[in-house]
Amino acid sequence: MKKTITIVGAGPGLGNHIARKFGTEGFKVILMARNATKLAHYVTELTSEGIDAEYQTIDVSSDDSIKSSFNEAKNKYGRIDVMVYNVAMMQANRPLELTASELLTHYQTDVAGALTAAQQVIPMQKEAHAGTLLFTGGGFASFPAATNTTMSLDKAALHNLTMILAQALKSDGIFSGIVTITGQIGQDEHFSPANIAEKYWQLYTQRESNEVIYE
Repeated sequence: MKKTITIVGAGPGLGNHIARKFGTEGFKVILMARNATKLAHYVTELTSEGIDAEYQTIDVSSDDSIKSSFNEAKNKYGRIDVMVYNVAMMQANRPLELTASELLTHYQTDVAGALTAAQQVIPMQKEAHAGTLLFTGGGFASFPAATNTTMSLDKAALHNLTMILAQALKSDGIFSGIVTITGQIGQDEHFSPANIAEKYWQLYTQRESNEVIYE
């Protein structure tokens, strides 16, 4: 039976390249993002390449939307073997100009949404005693910048969430890993989305470490 991967945060950059990598390895791919029109276009592109692809709209700023979207996906496609959370609010901001409300808004999308998404697939993965959770990290986790306050805080939190889930779920046969990207995606050939996507496959197949630092 074909395995299924959901990509939360599908898009023409890294998200779709992760989808393409797993799709060419035989996975059924479910793209998740907010814009149905764009998602339909992405699915058409992947399908033309021979990849089994579908889409499901989702709004990661809302826990209710995350739960509803995953419930619909599970009802349609069954067990989700791999869940990728590739979402971040890319906005420069400084600590003294940032309100608590803005901080929490970013945290919901960057971190809390990741936990809620993971919680939607963990029970079925526990039942199967197999599954994978993969997250997109960033260099700001280790090298915070005052010009990118929320991203620095949130990537550090996401990194720790990944490791906490790894500890909590290891005995259940579930792997939790993170690709920490220390440069700007697409800035050059080395940081191309296709090259970075290979590291998600590496985490999934090798499981030697819970983190790959891409630098």
